[in-house]
Amino acid sequence: MLAQHVSHQNAEQFGLNLHGEAVVDGAHTLFLIVDGDRDNIDRFMAPFTEVGSVDVLQSSGCEQVVARAHC
Repeated sequence: MLAQHVSHQNAEQFGLNLHGEAVVDGAHTLFLIVDGDRDNIDRFMAPFTEVGSVDVLQSSGCEQVVARAHC
């Protein structure tokens, strides 16, 4: 079910743009790169809280970090 949840089409239903996803080999750790409203991201991630911890971290692209000259 969770694998099917992580799709561009499903993310769009939450008003999100899914840029990428990856699972760390042997670690049961999933990384998603999405952009959108924080409340929508939390709603999209809710099913994952049923099977483990979820951390949502704000981030910026490398070009943005370089432009503002700090992380």
